[in-house]
Amino acid sequence: MRNTSKEKIEFAQRLADAMEMKGIKQSPTTLQKLFNECFEGKPVKMHTARKWLIGSAFPRQDKLVCLAKLLGTSSEYLHFGTDNGSTFIITQNDGSAYELPYQQKQFVRRYLTLTISHQRLVNDLVAELATN
Repeated sequence: MRNTSKEKIEFAQRLADAMEMKGIKQSPTTLQKLFNECFEGKPVKMHTARKWLIGSAFPRQDKLVCLAKLLGTSSEYLHFGTDNGSTFIITQNDGSAYELPYQQKQFVRRYLTLTISHQRLVNDLVAELATN
């Protein structure tokens, strides 16, 4: 199945978001280097990484799986914007609700694995950052 222009652009946005969440500079050179370090197949060229980032190309499944592993996300999220993990619904004060994006779900999952003292530390840090 061929990916439409809209799907490619949406993929590029999710790729950029995942890179940002991981603290990776959003540049074709950086993406190419990191990708080629973890991919066991034929290395990609910088031009290919650039096309992924600007939404003019979509990676094959084997490359998508490698990108997901590199970025700590799922290939399903990168491809479709969803994942098959648990649904996390947030209800606002006004009664409206929304589902957490994949990266935020990952954060919550990791947070829940922390010890109580580490959870308190994270809570204090987030409270401090939220007041600034």
